[in-house]
Amino acid sequence: MIGIIKRLFAAFLALFVFFPSNVDTWYSLNKEANMSAIIIGDVHMEGNNMDRFKNIGKYFNNAFATEKQPDAVGFLGDNTMNGQYIEWMFFYGFLERFDILDKTVVAMGNHDFGNNDDADTYAKTSKRCIRNYNDYCNKNIDKVYYSTMINGYKFIVLGSESNEPDTISNISDEQIDWLKAELASADGKPVFVLNHNLVSGTTGYSGAYFNQTTNDAKLRAALHSYIGKVFYFCGHSHAPLSMSSIADQLNVAYINLPELGSGVGLTIDAFDNYVEIKFYDYFNAKPVEGFASFTFFTPDIQP
Repeated sequence: MIGIIKRLFAAFLALFVFFPSNVDTWYSLNKEANMSAIIIGDVHMEGNNMDRFKNIGKYFNNAFATEKQPDAVGFLGDNTMNGQYIEWMFFYGFLERFDILDKTVVAMGNHDFGNNDDADTYAKTSKRCIRNYNDYCNKNIDKVYYSTMINGYKFIVLGSESNEPDTISNISDEQIDWLKAELASADGKPVFVLNHNLVSGTTGYSGAYFNQTTNDAKLRAALHSYIGKVFYFCGHSHAPLSMSSIADQLNVAYINLPELGSGVGLTIDAFDNYVEIKFYDYFNAKPVEGFASFTFFTPDIQP
């Protein structure tokens, strides 16, 4: 009951922030795909920033003007600017307006946890992240890392277990062991991993000290231990899209997505033997030149 009330109130508030205009359908996710998703980088919903509200509304308006609606919508953390209740209310209110709450898969970032290295702040804001996700999206997670199945494909969300200096994400041994078990149960099908921070030694911006995760070597080893294809999506760097944003290493495709303010997002279309990734400029409603389509073939699974 609390979740329903919060959803309705959030949608009501969003009415006063942005009124979507009619947008013609200008692209489509592949109707033949087994599963289709849209992945969005750092939203940074801010409680008193009207320009940001308008940009977010424009972005969502164009992103969901697709003939085939996505089966899932993934967010890569820093969904809010300060992790405040009102910011989460506006964030989920926008999603309610576009009728995607039940499709939403949310990773948490350093700004969602208060954007500092204080343990007390993390204890409070991480619980707030979990509680709001459960209430608004009708979920039942108890940690900042969790998994969910979308049309037979596993989405794995990783999350920092503390606030660390330089906004490094703390991935514990326990979380990595959990990740290995989640991967092992995916039966060789493509797996989609969402985390806020980059993994060092992967995409071109992963060398900067503030971008990394703890336990990078173990995390990378866990991802590469899987018998199938893994897609690791992250944000955090705010780096512009370039060929350095994509690193296809062995069985893992690491993709660092720019923040929402760049206008860039991506789509996933998953088929039996391959996955297609496309990048779009959602501010201008067009494909990103040079990034129109990338095809990743899944490895043959030996009996």
